[in-house]
Amino acid sequence: MRGLAMHSKTEEKEIFPLFIASTVHDIKNALSGVLGELENFTERMDNDNEEDRHMVAVLQYEAARINVSLMQLLTLYKMDNENLGITVMPTDVFELAEDTIAGFQNIARLKQLSILNQTPEELVWNCDSSLIEICLTNIIGNSVRYCDQKVAVDAQTVENAGHSYLCLAIEDDGRGYPQAMIENSAQYIRRISSRTGSTGLGLYFADTVARLHQNNQHRGFIRLSNEASLGGGRFEIWLP
Repeated sequence: MRGLAMHSKTEEKEIFPLFIASTVHDIKNALSGVLGELENFTERMDNDNEEDRHMVAVLQYEAARINVSLMQLLTLYKMDNENLGITVMPTDVFELAEDTIAGFQNIARLKQLSILNQTPEELVWNCDSSLIEICLTNIIGNSVRYCDQKVAVDAQTVENAGHSYLCLAIEDDGRGYPQAMIENSAQYIRRISSRTGSTGLGLYFADTVARLHQNNQHRGFIRLSNEASLGGGRFEIWLP
């Protein structure tokens, strides 16, 4: 009986990311099946059973949150190993925000929250809508977790350094970002916190996607602040 072939350290370093990506892909497919079954269960469920509706809404929210993290990991892997670029097309920003918000309606009803779409209805911008939707889903999900009662999505065109940008923002009425996080956002984007359990993946992904959007020498970027009109934290992604 022949034993398994041994791999060199270099080969192991090349193979290991492939195993991780393949495993993440399998988990994501399985999770998509779970989300589908939850949706089917919701349609058959007794609307008067508040306890069941509460349980399903929480499961949908947490499963969707994990699914977004897996999508971010897979996309980052493809960007790094398969030279995946972005697909920039004219995008209806209002519809993009509306579609993203729709995924949070169950948990919003459960927590008695308002998620407002304050983007102009006729605003169109060139961007990769699929990647931006992943960013918005992650940030809105965090806002839903930490807000008191309200989350809002807004967008506007802004002149910055003599160039036009789309500023797409999510804000809430929670406690806001820690001041150290705002002052050292570049470090937080690439740092795992054992104290809070934060991996920084969402900010890292959003920062990467923003920078991939480029118009001549102008690149996109993200910005964190506690200058929200609702009184809490405000996340902005700027796209040239």
